[in-house]
Amino acid sequence: MKWELCIEHMNHLVHNPDWDRIHEVIQQMDGKTITNFVLDPADDEGASLLCGGGDVINGEKRYKVEYYCEDGSGYCLINPEESADKEYELTIRVPDVQLAKHCVKQEEVIKAFEYFYKTGKRNPELLWEEY
Repeated sequence: MKWELCIEHMNHLVHNPDWDRIHEVIQQMDGKTITNFVLDPADDEGASLLCGGGDVINGEKRYKVEYYCEDGSGYCLINPEESADKEYELTIRVPDVQLAKHCVKQEEVIKAFEYFYKTGKRNPELLWEEY
C-alpha cells in the first residue's frame, strides 16, 4: 500500500513514508512540538489511523490512537491497565481531557501503526473500543 503521513494537521505531509519514518514520528511526539499525525491511504480508499498526544503521564509517554473506517465508524485503542472513570490531559493540537483507558503507552502505539502500515487494518492483538 502507498501511504500519506500527515503531521500536525497538514503542516507537514510525507508521501509514501517508510516504516522507519513513521516510527520516528511516534518517538518524536512530545505533546508540544509534535502532537498528532495521521496515516492515510494515498488513494483515499481504506481506513485511516490517527495518533495524538505524546505527553508524559506517570513517567511514560501516552497517546490516543483512533482507527477511522471507510464507512464512518471508528475505534479507539484501549489501555486495559487504566480504570474507566480516570482521566488524563493529553495534547492533540490543544490540551484536552481524555479517558485514561484511551491513553495508551508507546509500545501499543508502535504495534498498532506497524500492523496498520503493513495491512491497512486494526491490529487484532490489541484492544479496541468502537464509538
